[in-house]
Amino acid sequence: MFYQALYGDFGMWVRPLNMFLESVEVDGEHVPRFALVEAEPSLFSRT
Repeated sequence: MFYQALYGDFGMWVRPLNMFLESVEVDGEHVPRFALVEAEPSLFSRT
């Protein structure tokens, strides 16, 4: 899986698909490593 960060220096990364889809432990809770975050339409409207 190839992906690019949408923050910082916009680094490009490659991970095996199973690692991209796995869960990780954060503060004692298992959560997806990655989750879709949808932007508010008003942030990207054309003017």
